[in-house]
Amino acid sequence: MARGVGLRVRRAGAPQQQARGRGAARLARAKDGSHAARGIVVARGLKENLASLPAHEDVTLVTVKETGHTIKPGPGKMASVRIYAELEKLFGGKLDSTAAEWALGVYDEYVAEAKEVPGSHPNIDILLGVVEEGAEYTVVIDK
Repeated sequence: MARGVGLRVRRAGAPQQQARGRGAARLARAKDGSHAARGIVVARGLKENLASLPAHEDVTLVTVKETGHTIKPGPGKMASVRIYAELEKLFGGKLDSTAAEWALGVYDEYVAEAKEVPGSHPNIDILLGVVEEGAEYTVVIDK
């Protein structure tokens, strides 16, 4: 990333701001070093971010191995299935703070709600816990 050029990053409930330096790059850099996590620009809303992700229609189950948490495809769960499946692909199944920050950027406006009402978005709660506590988990995708 060129000096002085940053990603547009917006946290839910916060005004849009210019992010600079390594922190901004961390949000958008996948394990393979590609920028903008294969086209995801984290300054849009969830709906727009999902439009940039593959459908991952072949996924039958997502498991966060160490926690036993699972996500089954179905109504109200497809966004999380797609986000976690893409996270597994981009970050090699490693759910660490870098991967969690990327996923939180994709969830965008729902992160504030998850923070306000813990338990209302358990798939986001896991990501917030990874960032806040520095935990590392493994994401497993069944097809």
